Amino acid sequence: MLETAETWSLALFGAKDNLAWWHYCTRAVLILAYALVAIRRAGRRLLGKWSSMDFVVSIMIASSLGRAMTGGAELWATLAAVTLLLVLHALLAQWVARSERADIWISGKPVVLAENGRVDTNAMRRSGVSMSDLEEALRSETIDDLRKTRRVVLETSGKISVVRED
Repeated sequence: MLETAETWSLALFGAKDNLAWWHYCTRAVLILAYALVAIRRAGRRLLGKWSSMDFVVSIMIASSLGRAMTGGAELWATLAAVTLLLVLHALLAQWVARSERADIWISGKPVVLAENGRVDTNAMRRSGVSMSDLEEALRSETIDDLRKTRRVVLETSGKISVVRED
């Protein structure tokens, strides 16, 4: 039975060093189907919040699946490793949701860039946020003057949130 499965897998998906054009195509179909199911099962957080953890896991998954599709990595071992990454991501996400310390350690803390219309230049410098970044965030909220804000915060996702004065 195992020999039949291996023969079937080799015929359909090829071997790492011996891939025909149809092997790339069948791998692409398998990897697309796998990725859609796996990402859907992983939940909205993986592609929704984009914390540093989400970003790193997404890059690792994309890189691994790309290598498996082109034969740079063994197909079934890569799918197993990606499944493990998704399980670890889910476990870390649950830990972060239950522990404030874990959340700070994994995701970081929001940084107040301006409060009551006054810019905190030290916080902006430490966070690598320029004045033009801050002004862009204000424009996206249709605010033309920083004095019309109560608070401007660099969120852990990298987004700049603006709380209006009114």
